[in-house]
Amino acid sequence: MKFRFIVDEDLPVALAEMLKRKGHWAEHVCQTGLRGADDLTVFKYAQIQKATLVTADKGFSDIRRFPIGSHYGIIVLRLKRRKRDEIMQRFCQALSQVERLSLRGRLIVVTDFKVRIR
Repeated sequence: MKFRFIVDEDLPVALAEMLKRKGHWAEHVCQTGLRGADDLTVFKYAQIQKATLVTADKGFSDIRRFPIGSHYGIIVLRLKRRKRDEIMQRFCQALSQVERLSLRGRLIVVTDFKVRIR
């Protein structure tokens, strides 16, 4: 299944580029003119684009602020390893675990060792 992603500025631009190479539609926040924008602005942009937001900002896992079922999906990467290649590798592993699901409305939290889906 192919997805639409907005990659937040706290993650590498290379992640968005890799997703494009894999056939997904992807934009990095820095490529949209939203560098430095607040969370709500980035979230709204992802909704306009009908895209799943990929971020390392744990604030996006607050279901009171971003209720499950009310968006096009949020994937929060909570990784201890922060090197670019490690982030990209772990994201690909996690994506392969959820690629048969609809991401719409879901909060997915990816840690170094597990993927939690809500």
